[in-house]
Amino acid sequence: MDYTESINFYCKLLGTCCTHNQVSLTPFDIFILANHLEVPANFLYKNKLISYIINKNNYWMEPVINLKNEICPFLFFKNDLERICEIHESRPTVCRIYPLNYNIQFNSYTIPENVKERCRKCFDTNEKVLVNDYIKNSELEERIIFYKDYIDFKKIIINHGFTLQKIKGKPTQKKQFFKIQEILYEKYPIQFLTQSVFPWEEMKQEILDVIEFG
Repeated sequence: MDYTESINFYCKLLGTCCTHNQVSLTPFDIFILANHLEVPANFLYKNKLISYIINKNNYWMEPVINLKNEICPFLFFKNDLERICEIHESRPTVCRIYPLNYNIQFNSYTIPENVKERCRKCFDTNEKVLVNDYIKNSELEERIIFYKDYIDFKKIIINHGFTLQKIKGKPTQKKQFFKIQEILYEKYPIQFLTQSVFPWEEMKQEILDVIEFG
């Protein structure tokens, strides 16, 4: 999909995208969300707002929003028809992109057919918006820049053999792996009052030190 193309889409606050829909998180997403809620990152795990799933493609532990009865815990039912996202201003990258799907390889966007079916009422509109405008309005530009760097850095970690599959029977590597996961997803912000700037370069260096020195 070209950035100058337009899409027929208008969110009607139905909440269908917030049910039965897995939301993967980046470290930046977690940092922004924790700051919004005024809690340290590990609070989100301790209170089961975030949990891990295993990516079977690369045996990486991916953080996701922990659905409750297949519903996002941050979805508020305003009335019988309207739903409100309680973290809308700090919503994750996946939510900001929706209903688009981002292809990192081609730096392009598409709208999957299953998304059109899921949110057909929001697509049934005369409202049109340019893809480029939708990206800007959703404040996606910074998120996508980080997302690319994050994916590249995660590949470096995986190429060093730090996956659930490759650390089996290797106590030292297992300890390193979970330390890396902690730094990426559970450590920052340590306290929301003392940390407002996302320390990505610091995090990467911490992880490289774990890889090199254990």
